[in-house]
Amino acid sequence: EASAFNVAQNKPNPFNEGTEFSFQLPEASDITLHIINIQGKSVFHKTTSFNKGSHTIYFDQHLPEGTYFYHLSSSFGVATKKMIVVK
Repeated sequence: EASAFNVAQNKPNPFNEGTEFSFQLPEASDITLHIINIQGKSVFHKTTSFNKGSHTIYFDQHLPEGTYFYHLSSSFGVATKKMIVVK
């Protein structure tokens, strides 16, 4: 539904070189992408402003192989999903 904050599973997942986070905003908002490793340590954090509508963030930071959780936070809520890095 376009009137809600929706976050899709990252694609591809698992990934090696890079992945995409897609989301939908009902209104303009700052979005914070926060990636945490399985030990709970923050490995990436960035906040960007986006307009209303559908958006994709391309992520190509080099992370060690393993399981991670990503949080996409907006003024409309937070979505947390799991992603896997393979080498």
